[in-house]
Amino acid sequence: MNQNPEIGKSLPSEFKLKKQIAPLDGFRGLAVILVMAYHFIGWFSFGWIGVDLFFVLSGFLITGKLWESVHEPGYYASFYLRRLLRIVPAYFLVLIIFFLLIPLVSDSAGQSLQPLLDTQLYYWTFTLNIYDALHGWPEKIFLVHLWSVATEMQFYLIWPFIVMAFARKHDRFALFLGILCVVAILFRVFDERIAGLTSVSSYVMLPARMDAFCLGALVYVLSYSGTAEKMARYFLLLGGVAFLTIFFMLGNNNFKWHHYQSIVEQVGYTLNAVLWAGLIGYSLGMPAARSTHFLSLPFMRRIGRYSYGMYLFHLPVGILVNKLVARYMFLNGNWNWLQQLFFIVLSFALTFVLGMVSYHVYENRFLRMKARIGVKGVAN
Repeated sequence: MNQNPEIGKSLPSEFKLKKQIAPLDGFRGLAVILVMAYHFIGWFSFGWIGVDLFFVLSGFLITGKLWESVHEPGYYASFYLRRLLRIVPAYFLVLIIFFLLIPLVSDSAGQSLQPLLDTQLYYWTFTLNIYDALHGWPEKIFLVHLWSVATEMQFYLIWPFIVMAFARKHDRFALFLGILCVVAILFRVFDERIAGLTSVSSYVMLPARMDAFCLGALVYVLSYSGTAEKMARYFLLLGGVAFLTIFFMLGNNNFKWHHYQSIVEQVGYTLNAVLWAGLIGYSLGMPAARSTHFLSLPFMRRIGRYSYGMYLFHLPVGILVNKLVARYMFLNGNWNWLQQLFFIVLSFALTFVLGMVSYHVYENRFLRMKARIGVKGVAN
């Protein structure tokens, strides 16, 4: 029984977390499509902002889930067990394939993966982002994208304690979230001056990306302050300001938006997160809005459902397909448009199929276990 009279009292019903919220599945689908496009399409240089969308979604969903169950029995144990059942099985499956099965099946493949095998402890312990911050990007990039899973897991580790600390003080919580956003920006400005950190730390470390998680959390917390439609308009305005600012910065930066550019590192990540937070808040407050209809389409929701498996497998799939195309379709050493199109379509299709199979054949077994654990909230 909920012992906190403030929790759930003034929250508009449209913003309360439910078993499934269609636009959120669509946002997951959009996020993974952006990331895949970033890795599969050479000119799609801004697709990395899909990672920011994943982080904002996590901040919103995890904060809401914790806030609504903060006085439920087994608050901590249930949360951590549910997160482990959602994240670890599919993630470890990928590691088992690369670190155990491939070297066992092929000695030559195992030798080519040796630099990856030498650093595998960071993958198994969800600390790859720390390795990247200290040493730069790894030599073998098959699993380089897993840094974001490490960052998310570190967020999950600390966030239940923070939500518990502010459970009865949502105004103070909102202020605290704003302070953390400022701290994240300051960390990105000064991180390279911290002994031993590389420039990659701005992109991968939890303190550097905390603003995205916090802005997602802020979407949930700010929903306490008014009706759903009123808040939706504020969120739309917020997202609009972020979009116009990004567009202005693009115009002054030759329309480039790379995550390693200094101005993007310092404030661009936050602008990305503000844009996504505004769109998420608007879509939840105005569920009938035409601008978010495509996110509720069955196809987008299905991609969102498979997004975790798709994210885990997409980069190895892209690298494999690239090698196959290079071996069997290269003409005179140059890629023509047909080869590029074939590579893109095949990479997306195989990634989708692997994500679907992973979800229905493997992940679902653990999701059913997760559903039996007594914490209310969104399926995530």
